[in-house]
Amino acid sequence: MYKNYLFRSPSIVKLSKEIKERNIKPTDLVHYYLEAIDKYNPKLNSFITILKEQSLQEAEKAENELKNGIYRGPLHGIPFSVKDIIAVKNVRLTAGSKILADRISNSDSTIIKRMKKAGSILIGTNNLNEFAAGITGKNIFFGDTKNPLSLDRISGGSSGGSAAAVAAGLIPFALGTDTGGSIRVPSSLCGIFGFKPTFNTVSTNGVYKLAPSLDHIGIMAKNLIDISIVFTTIRRQQRKFPKYIDKFEKQELSSLTSLKKILLKNKQSIVIGIPNHYFLDYLESSIKSAFDKFIYFLQSDKSLFVTNVKINSYGFFRSWQAVRLFETYNIHKNMMKKKISYYGTELRNQLLKGAKIKLKDYHEALMTIKKIQKQFSSLYTKIDFMVLPTTIIPAPLFSECKVQIQNKFFSVRRALLRNTFVFNSIGFPALTIPFGNSFPSNMPIGIQIVGKPYDDYRLLMFGNYFEKYHKKDISDHS
Repeated sequence: MYKNYLFRSPSIVKLSKEIKERNIKPTDLVHYYLEAIDKYNPKLNSFITILKEQSLQEAEKAENELKNGIYRGPLHGIPFSVKDIIAVKNVRLTAGSKILADRISNSDSTIIKRMKKAGSILIGTNNLNEFAAGITGKNIFFGDTKNPLSLDRISGGSSGGSAAAVAAGLIPFALGTDTGGSIRVPSSLCGIFGFKPTFNTVSTNGVYKLAPSLDHIGIMAKNLIDISIVFTTIRRQQRKFPKYIDKFEKQELSSLTSLKKILLKNKQSIVIGIPNHYFLDYLESSIKSAFDKFIYFLQSDKSLFVTNVKINSYGFFRSWQAVRLFETYNIHKNMMKKKISYYGTELRNQLLKGAKIKLKDYHEALMTIKKIQKQFSSLYTKIDFMVLPTTIIPAPLFSECKVQIQNKFFSVRRALLRNTFVFNSIGFPALTIPFGNSFPSNMPIGIQIVGKPYDDYRLLMFGNYFEKYHKKDISDHS
């Protein structure tokens, strides 16, 4: 019985309601997902560690609490997974690396503590690029994660295992990290929602660092209400966010009228910025077509005002890359001395490049990033949100190393990172929503929506508003 129900209602909100009303048992829910993982993970390779016994024990504990009148909230009894770079007590943390293959964490990361307190049940850890230092979902040690919509195509990365697990229905939601696009890119390629909050609104304590100035914790799920619920659970509680968020999560603001009222904030319209340079310069044809369609839908909504904004992309990639490589090298330099041969080729080459970056160049890159932040902050005095394609290509084949767009060739890595990494540099919140499919590959296309710092909930609400307002249009083109 519970299996049929799950196929119809996979969202946290609906599952939570059924758990609270005792129509679904957490043990049944965990059994369902364990069976799905057992059946499909051998093909997808989205999990590294599966916590079968532990998750069933936690499910029994959640059931007993419900019997005794203890209800922890909307995540009580809901299973989830995490990228295998997030520490969980007594569970191995491999970081997708041969070096840490047998490492067992002796304590929980801050976000795992919050999830446990909320009553959510960890069911396993997800595959990733080695030490999260990649964007493809390929891993030479634990095997590549496959895209559930086409097994001959990449999932994206580095949180590819998490995105694939959510997209395939192996888990309701997953937590990952994003340093240059590692949540938004795989979410876009796998056709789900992915959210990178404002920098430092979620603690990275207990997470194996890639580049601390750029690292963000984020969430992948199949709708934005679910993401909002999880974000509220894991975010730093001292941050002052609007009080309407609780109503939003209870779906009291799920009607278009209520959402619009909050979004407008006594204004005449919500102002949407379309970048006139860089982000739209090179787009695969079906992505350009989908984005044009998205803009058309925005322009057809009388509560929105769409305007072009000027972007100066000078220093975007060079500054992000300098910070990323310098910080990653400094995290790994001691381990490199002893175990350089244990690293895969891609990461080893990155570390060797990082070793050549001088402290002076690193500080100059940070100064450039401050100028870029200032430019975007100035833009957001005139707009509420910026929209752009999440990636400039759909999910490529595993065999593809380069792609051609117009008359220009890009490495797959540069193509996938092109529209996402700068928002890690400047720390602005960004999410990707599925919108349309590519032709002829029929793979998902993602639209990225970017808000200003600490406007995370309005960003999620705008995405939710668009999801509802154009629900038919999205389903017709997804």
